[in-house]
Amino acid sequence: MTFPPTPHHIWPSRWFDRAACASQPRDLFFPQSRTHERRSTPVALDVCGQCPVRDACLSHALATPERFGIWGGTTAAQRGWDKYGRPQRNPYGRIP
Repeated sequence: MTFPPTPHHIWPSRWFDRAACASQPRDLFFPQSRTHERRSTPVALDVCGQCPVRDACLSHALATPERFGIWGGTTAAQRGWDKYGRPQRNPYGRIP
């Protein structure tokens, strides 16, 4: 038996299903080395800049909190985390 598709007003799509990063390689947003991070971060931030769910992504990253990677157009350092995932005092204030 097959069921008709569920209308969006009953079961709305999840914000991350519409994220611009969904079709990108994961390591672009979660680089595994400092060298890769220097190359990938500007590209990842450009992808975020075009994303229709950037605000929802950033809200998720702050609420969870996501300690690593690029989320909502911000780096972990901009969200207040050091490279080891420990909280740090951000001298530049809150999120740009």
